Amino acid sequence: MKLILSVMIFGLLFFSSKKDARGSDCATLSADEIAACNALGGENAANCIKEKLSANAATCRNLIDLKNQQKNTLQGQLVQIDQDQQRNQIEYQVALKKSADLSDQIDSLEKQIAEQEKTIEYDKTMLSGLMQAYYDYYQQGILGIVLLNKDFSDVLNQNDYLEQSSVRVGDILSSVTDAKNKLSSAENDLKQKKEESDQLKTDLADKALYIQANQYQKQVLLTQTQGDEAKYQQLLAQVEQQRKELFDFSSAGNLSDVENSISTYATPGQEYFTSGAYWYFSQRDPRWSDMRIGITRDSMSNWGCAITSVAMVYKFRGKNYTPMSILTSANFTLEGDISWPREWYNSGHVNYIDKSLIDDQLKKGNVVIAHIARLNDDGKPNGGHYVVIFAYDKKFGDYVVNDPYFGFTGSDYRPLYLSTSMSLVGKLGVPSKTIIDQIIYAP
Repeated sequence: MKLILSVMIFGLLFFSSKKDARGSDCATLSADEIAACNALGGENAANCIKEKLSANAATCRNLIDLKNQQKNTLQGQLVQIDQDQQRNQIEYQVALKKSADLSDQIDSLEKQIAEQEKTIEYDKTMLSGLMQAYYDYYQQGILGIVLLNKDFSDVLNQNDYLEQSSVRVGDILSSVTDAKNKLSSAENDLKQKKEESDQLKTDLADKALYIQANQYQKQVLLTQTQGDEAKYQQLLAQVEQQRKELFDFSSAGNLSDVENSISTYATPGQEYFTSGAYWYFSQRDPRWSDMRIGITRDSMSNWGCAITSVAMVYKFRGKNYTPMSILTSANFTLEGDISWPREWYNSGHVNYIDKSLIDDQLKKGNVVIAHIARLNDDGKPNGGHYVVIFAYDKKFGDYVVNDPYFGFTGSDYRPLYLSTSMSLVGKLGVPSKTIIDQIIYAP
């Protein structure tokens, strides 16, 4: 079976468009703008450039929105691809600057840690000498015990000892404690910054691939249509037929009400939050939510449930894929079709799904992609939504799913029951009955 997905091809090179006229390219800063920022010096200059790039990104988005409102023609499609490229390059530049800032912060933290370690070692040496002298003078056994404790953790909790020690010893102990606290804080910050940096590097690699693939898409589009509007419209007709498998979330006027109703449904237990969160992706993630799918003007946020579900399966199986990775993979045609891997089972769109197939895969430790179809009054499918089933709750008597659209709001991940996702999809727009009419899994 084929889905309306991306037309991207993996690339190894980074594409950068060049334009002579500043006014026709919202992705770059003029020489005067750069010079004005650099005149501020240091961190102020860097912040100035980031702010101007971000402002230009907003301008590009507005231009893209304007083009989306125009007639869907070959020329309009080519213009939109160029506008997408400009926006993506801005975002790439902003991310590069953020990566450089993180690198500087990591270097600074590593230096702080090294300094704190030196301070601790120096103070410990001083304290050891003072304690040894105090011991030799008073011959008190308690100090011998202290000398054997290199970390001084017991010393810090022994008020009796502090009362017997000189003011100097107390000052050094306080210095050691303060240095250790600063060291611990710096180490935690360093760990967080490194994790953030690693994630940003992954995002940058994905973004570079998407820019390269987007340019490749333009070249293929021109080759296949040979600049002929009629051929382009034929391609669009094929896409329109495929997109009937999915539901456009932006078309639902009651979307907010449907989302707000999620809290009225039963919530899976905490164990499912733990087992489902680490491989979950949202099609509304800002890293890819605005990305277009294939030659359509459809965004990931509204149409990307299938792509996101595929990415989740790969992540669950230990592969470092994201929806952006799938967008730039080589499994797609210009029309946006995806060919499921040959080793994956695909039931196709059928009237009946044998649930024993799902149960069998869950017992084997696999997850299952399921298509929730909306039915017209005549019983024929009219759009749908993909989710990933990963468990069965015996107490509640329902499957637990990662829903690429409804499974994440704001900063909160939430697994849902399959019946909940089916109900939510059915309530979108004109209320419809829903069924599961397709399952796909990687055995």
